[in-house]
Amino acid sequence: MRASASIAIMASLANVAVGQMNFLNLLGNLNPFRGLLPGAQAAQAPPPSDTAMAGARNQWRADTVVVSRFLSMAESFSPSQIESEAATALAAENDELTHKAILDRQFISSATPDKAVVDANDVLEIQGTFQFIVDGLKRLSTGGSVMSPQQISATIRAMNEDRCAQVLPSIDVYFAAVDTLLQDTNLTQAKRPTNCPVGLGKPAANGSNAEAKEVRFAKKGRKTSRKI
Repeated sequence: MRASASIAIMASLANVAVGQMNFLNLLGNLNPFRGLLPGAQAAQAPPPSDTAMAGARNQWRADTVVVSRFLSMAESFSPSQIESEAATALAAENDELTHKAILDRQFISSATPDKAVVDANDVLEIQGTFQFIVDGLKRLSTGGSVMSPQQISATIRAMNEDRCAQVLPSIDVYFAAVDTLLQDTNLTQAKRPTNCPVGLGKPAANGSNAEAKEVRFAKKGRKTSRKI
C-alpha cells in the first residue's frame, strides 16, 4: 500500500474517533441526571443551631400576633386604613415562611424527619391553607378600600375559618417540636384572633405534638378551595 494511502486511512480513522468523542460529550451535556450521581450532589444545608431554632420559633409567633391583630380588627378599620393595615399583616404573613424554612431544615429535611411536622407542612403547603391566607391579605391590601363592609366581613370570616382550624394548629406543631427538642418548658403557641369561629379559637391544651396534631387534623382532608 502506498504511503499516501496509509496516511489517508489513518486520518480518516482519527476523524471518526474525534467524532465519536464529540458525540459522547454531547450526550453527557444533555443528560438530565448529570451531576446527580453519588458524590456529586450539592452539600445539604446543615441543621440550624438551637439558638437559630429558638429565634425562628419566637419570631414566627410574633408574626402570628401581627396577622391575628389585623384579622381581629379588620372590620372596624376605615376604608383609608384597611389597605395599609392589610399590607402590614401581609408582610408578617410572608415573613413567617422565612422562619418556617429554618425549622424545616431540622424537622423535615434532616435524616430523621419529625412525622408530626411533616404532616403539618402538608396542611400548610400541599393543601394550600397558608397560601389562602396570603391571597386574602393581598386582596385586602390592594382593594380593601373599595370593598363593601359585607365583602370585607365575608373575606375575614373565610380566612378565619381556614386559619383558626388548620393554619394555626399546624404552626403549633412546629412550635411544640422546637419546645420538645430544646427541652423548653414554656408553652409556645400561635396567637389566635379574637374572632375565630366558635370552637376554633382555642389552641391545644398543651404543647405536645400529639394534642396539637389532634386539633390540626380534626378537619384534615378538607383542602382549602374557597374563593375570597
